[in-house]
Amino acid sequence: MGKTAKRYLDVDPWVIRESGFHPERAVASESIFALANEFMGVRGAFEEGYSGEGMPGFYFNGIYEKGVHRYSTKFKGFAEQWTFMVNAVDWLYTRIVVDGEQLDLARCRHDDFVRQVDMRRGILERSFVWTTRAGSQIRVAFERFPSMSCLCMGFQRISLEAINADISAELRIGLDFSTEYHLRQSRPWRIGRRSLDADGWVAALGRTQSSGHRLFSAFRLSGDFSGTGDVFSEENLVGKVIRLPLKMGQVSRIDKTVVHHSEKDIALDDGTVCDEGYGRLARYGSLSYDEAVVAQERYWKEAWARHDVVIEGDDENQQGFRFCIFHLYQTYHGADPRYNVGAKGLTGEHYWGVTWWDTETYCLPFYIFNNPMAARNLLAYRYRTLPGARKRARDFHLPGARYPMCTIDGEEVCDVWQHGDLEIHVSAAVAYGVWKYHHLTRDDEFLYGQGVEILVEVARFYAARGSWGQLTGEFGFWGVMGPDEMHLMVNNNAYTNFMAKKCFEWALGVLAVMAETRASCYRDLCDLLSLRDEELCDWRLKADRMALMLDKGSGIYEQHEGFFNLPHIDYSHIPDDQFPVQKKWPYVDLFRYDLIKQPDVLLFMFLFGTEFSGDDLRRNFEYYEPRCSHESSLSPAIHSILAARLGDAGKSFEYARYASRLDLDDYNNNTWEGLHVTSMAGTWMNLVYGFGGMRSDGDLLSFDPFCPPGWEAFSFRLCIGEKGVLSVRVGREESSFMMGKGTHASIVVYGNELVVGDKEVRVKPPSRGIEAVIFDLDGVIVSTDKCHYLAWRRLADEEGIPFSAEDNERCRGVSRMGSLEIVLEKSTRAYSSEEKQEMAERKNAYYVDMLKEISPDDILPGAMEFINVLKKNGIKVAVGSSSRNSPRILEQIGLGKMFDATVDGNDISRSKPDPEVFLTAAERLGLPAQKCLVVEDADAGVDAAVAAGMKCLAIGSAVSNNKADFSATSLQAIPSGVLDFIGIPGTVLKKV
Repeated sequence: MGKTAKRYLDVDPWVIRESGFHPERAVASESIFALANEFMGVRGAFEEGYSGEGMPGFYFNGIYEKGVHRYSTKFKGFAEQWTFMVNAVDWLYTRIVVDGEQLDLARCRHDDFVRQVDMRRGILERSFVWTTRAGSQIRVAFERFPSMSCLCMGFQRISLEAINADISAELRIGLDFSTEYHLRQSRPWRIGRRSLDADGWVAALGRTQSSGHRLFSAFRLSGDFSGTGDVFSEENLVGKVIRLPLKMGQVSRIDKTVVHHSEKDIALDDGTVCDEGYGRLARYGSLSYDEAVVAQERYWKEAWARHDVVIEGDDENQQGFRFCIFHLYQTYHGADPRYNVGAKGLTGEHYWGVTWWDTETYCLPFYIFNNPMAARNLLAYRYRTLPGARKRARDFHLPGARYPMCTIDGEEVCDVWQHGDLEIHVSAAVAYGVWKYHHLTRDDEFLYGQGVEILVEVARFYAARGSWGQLTGEFGFWGVMGPDEMHLMVNNNAYTNFMAKKCFEWALGVLAVMAETRASCYRDLCDLLSLRDEELCDWRLKADRMALMLDKGSGIYEQHEGFFNLPHIDYSHIPDDQFPVQKKWPYVDLFRYDLIKQPDVLLFMFLFGTEFSGDDLRRNFEYYEPRCSHESSLSPAIHSILAARLGDAGKSFEYARYASRLDLDDYNNNTWEGLHVTSMAGTWMNLVYGFGGMRSDGDLLSFDPFCPPGWEAFSFRLCIGEKGVLSVRVGREESSFMMGKGTHASIVVYGNELVVGDKEVRVKPPSRGIEAVIFDLDGVIVSTDKCHYLAWRRLADEEGIPFSAEDNERCRGVSRMGSLEIVLEKSTRAYSSEEKQEMAERKNAYYVDMLKEISPDDILPGAMEFINVLKKNGIKVAVGSSSRNSPRILEQIGLGKMFDATVDGNDISRSKPDPEVFLTAAERLGLPAQKCLVVEDADAGVDAAVAAGMKCLAIGSAVSNNKADFSATSLQAIPSGVLDFIGIPGTVLKKV
């Protein structure tokens, strides 16, 4: 990917840990150590206050500020209002003073800093030793978590231990509504009502200035202190002061229990909102910190038992994959259908807390297979916001539903018109979610109660938004922007057209079944939506005549009209200091080339994988992948999955590794803004759809699993059917599938249908035709032709024998003594065997002396790339050379330890064209000859490979050898078909 990892966190399969404070990573760490529970989220900032760089954040789902967009020039259709998920009450507010010094890690001396989240507990822990300027040492420890089992509650524990003397600490603990919304540098909250000590609770009711949303928050303290503490009240801050004597060697604790209640209905008066808040106190407020910890640990234990993915043999990726699942469940687990998944979840302000089309295309599959109730509620959100989508369509004088590009409450808030107005594929994503959910769950109640209305209104919008081409007579969409987002106001974006065709077909299909099986409901729907038969016929015609942008000559879908003719720019040649190009290039330059931001054509080929052949996918992948900049975090996952489907395990693994640790290692230099939560769902898809080889758009779930290089095995579980759970384990030698007790399912594995019950079914992968590649050395991996030629010519000159480059060519692949006989053919005298031996040794001395100049720079183009692809995909590699100097050459070019086996002239008694060298290499690899492919550049070597019963790829001067099975001018020019033959990717090479 060409991006650098910022490594400072410990690698642990279950724990995210920072050992030692890294202030230069402080803001990114706030995102990484963020916690949430769907209702609220809190960044990992220091509760005691920190004067260094930071962006503390406390967010509540669905609570936002709003206002009117201000445009210098405004046109019809521009979004009217903005909303942003507001930074809310700092419910962890703590200030600690010892010896007259206030704790602040940016200014105070501290040691032994550790911050961690154990994902089995969902609790942030932090500890360090603070040494005051007066010399007092205090071990300070904090714990905190928003409750996963009681969403309105948050908990905090503060522990202090005096190390070297008895001391006294003063703590100010409270609720701070003066938090800053950093993107707008505003403080939107004002405290209205407050209660400073009602039965031990301190409470405040905050209100946002423009939206009028309210948040009731209350806390109580318990622990190792006497009395109740003194209350204090400031403009937007309420709390208590606790004076805590600390005995040397004893740990004193203060526990803080917080209860929240949010309200968006501005019609309710403050008294009613407070009453509801106090009602929550009465229901939940008696829960102690220790009881809450037990409930938290129980929640996560049950969640991981259902949804964990296990990777054996790779702690780094295991940590990355678990981190993604952990945050997906923190962000949303289906507790409330009023909420959705923002691109940053509840971990940061960037993207304003809005929902995008990522929810349906990336997140929904994760929830369908792990938490179907949550998946249903995500779609219920889209049904609840259908009025806003209808309103947005009317803004463009169109019927139906045009779902917004970004929204919190269902209204379009995107003020960048080319995205908010032109990305009409968002509605198709919502319709896809409806179809996908029903396709996999068969939840007819949802489909016919809510989903069908979405499908009809989306189809209605596309029918009106599209037009008929004058020249082609095809239906399509003019003036749009596809998922790529680097080409605006294009005509007939392939993804948009393909998905719109699907929307027509889904609506028509559901309506047809409904008319036949639910006639009364169908008539009611037609009356409700004024749906007529003529409209359905119109949809069918437009679906059948949709412009799909397939270039039949090449088999490649043109991303949009004219894309093939755009000026080309090589992504790999763009200087690093120009990334991200979206921010570094003049804006107009983004749209002038064939560079794309994220998959567009490849995205619909992923979503509907069963509809495209391997060759279809390969042609399009090979065209579009080199043109993708991956400047969207959504991009690597899809490329990983498609690379896996093409058999390129190495490339698939590299993309997946990047995606799984995107935030932990801050590859994009933007973790500080908040985590890439929606792309985390793509990481889960990497494992299941990529390495697990799952396709879920067909009649049955199908799997073509493989174990990535370096892993021993991996496993995952999928919810299927009404109550079924499919357990999948993929190892290097076999995969296993098993359903829960008393359930069964039909699936397809490696193309064969299986019925899986509660007894494990084991399946071995299809045997790979080729398991090793044996390389000749000289002329294939490195060229020493010049050294050979000069050494033989020097010898020949000394003996007065003519010797030409053509003569040298005949020596290629031939042993030293065999080559000497070729040299001596033009001699006018005969030589004894002793003389021949001396001449051979003399030539070798000349040759060895010349070899001293050989270096890694002499490795031939394409050789290392080919070898690395083979090794990453589990193919063994070996060297089979007749030269006795092979070990010396391999060492000098830095490949002495690269190969699984090496055979040279010192190991054999018969040189090429005898097959001994290659048969010996196969024996050392532990493989039969038929499992090996030889790469040769000399006719003698090709003859040896054929005699060994091995397949042969001829390159260079041997390219015209008709005995070879395959040919290429060089390793740099090998078509993908060679890899396909080996069993990785590619189309089958034409036999020479």
